[in-house]
Amino acid sequence: MATIYLERNTGDKVVRVDQYTGPANWREMNKQHLILWASAMCSSVRSLDAMIILAGMLYKINLEVLCKVIKRKDQVRLARSISFLLKKNQLTAWLIPCFWFKFKKYHGPKDKLSNLTAEEFGLCELCYEHFELTRDKGYLDALVAILYRPRRWKNIDDDIRVPLTSYAREKRTERFKQLPDRIRWSVYLNYEGCRNFIIASHREVFKKSSPGAPSKPTSWAKVVQSAAGGIFGTLKETEKSNIHKFLSELNDRLKEMADNTKP
Repeated sequence: MATIYLERNTGDKVVRVDQYTGPANWREMNKQHLILWASAMCSSVRSLDAMIILAGMLYKINLEVLCKVIKRKDQVRLARSISFLLKKNQLTAWLIPCFWFKFKKYHGPKDKLSNLTAEEFGLCELCYEHFELTRDKGYLDALVAILYRPRRWKNIDDDIRVPLTSYAREKRTERFKQLPDRIRWSVYLNYEGCRNFIIASHREVFKKSSPGAPSKPTSWAKVVQSAAGGIFGTLKETEKSNIHKFLSELNDRLKEMADNTKP
């Protein structure tokens, strides 16, 4: 965690130095930090004063002390200490493992999306990419509906969530239209960080077609279909394979093919 020392003037004009601690990078974020940042994302405010207030909340500084007592130069320094939030999202720990909504409990995935299937990841990618293009919050509702599902009580392997079905997913998407924005954005941010990790870990699969092109497959469905019939079995079996195992195998194959075609 980062430690910052801030000066403030007491009533008798004596300078006092206080010590505060807060997250220094994405890996040090906790659930409360994520929700605070998600709430800031909801407001779409990125002014310096907004970042100062957010930093004060992350460092647990009393708002009145922050605004009225802490010197301006220290306020700016405080805001700069959380500048990592404006850089590439590297959040890989899943910080909201579950939540209650309308008297029902929903469970999310594991860290780094380690228990998603290839099919689930593909659906998440469609939601994420469409939201990036349109900023339509309906795609965030659908993303939450894919990732968060009720608990199952039988045949639990590495996932306590009930299996994903189209009907139940659509029902949850409709229900999640009433979710607080801070939950939607928290899930979006958490997914984005895990997604960035997955892309960075499988560079051959997500290789850019050109220097300015996005780092993603042109069609996820085609990627899964092309891998079917091999080590992962039929198309249905391939869709149900673990996303990390699937991508690792596919990445190795593509790398081997690239090495073999080198002069």
